[in-house]
Formats: sequence, structure tokens, C-alpha cells
Amino acid sequence: MNIRLEKHYRKIALTAFLVIAASMLFYFLLFRTTTLGFVLNKIFAVLSPIIYGFVIAYVLNPLCIILEEKIAYRIILRLKMKPGLRCKKALRVICVFLALFLMG
Repeated sequence: MNIRLEKHYRKIALTAFLVIAASMLFYFLLFRTTTLGFVLNKIFAVLSPIIYGFVIAYVLNPLCIILEEKIAYRIILRLKMKPGLRCKKALRVICVFLALFLMG
């Protein structure tokens, strides 16, 4: 059989399979909404601390950046220190705690 024709039949078979699978999923969602709601509720209950953590980090990140750039590095420049990697990490930790303190 021609390779081109074989690829064409594979695409048709994959499309037919996906249509059947989508139809079965639609049927399940339409008639089993209570089960789906229960499962989604359990998934959200498990993932909610992670989601809350991401939201808090997203909200506090601009404040941490402002504290780092505007305040901490200016203090270091006034003291005429060369900030190394350890110093930058320590500043980041201090700025995170300051941001948590300011927002909490």
C-alpha cells in the first residue's frame, strides 16, 4: 500500500477514535455531574494549599523586588560593600520576611 495513503487512513482512524472518546466523555459529564462535582471538590481540597501558596507568592513578589532593589541595595552601596552570592541570598530572605510582615 502507498505510504501516503496509509498515513491518510491513520489520520482518519485517529480522528474517529477522538470523536468517539469525546462523545463518551460528553455523555459521562452530562449524566454523571454529581460524581464529577464530588471528584473536582476532592481535587480542589487537596490542591488548595498549593494554589494559595502560588497566589501569595505572586502577590508578594513585586513587593520583595521593590524592597531588594530600592532599599537593600542602596544600603549596601552606602556601606560600599560588594554584594556576593551569599549576601544576595540573605537579602532575598530578609526581604521575603519583610514583605510577609508588611502584608500580614
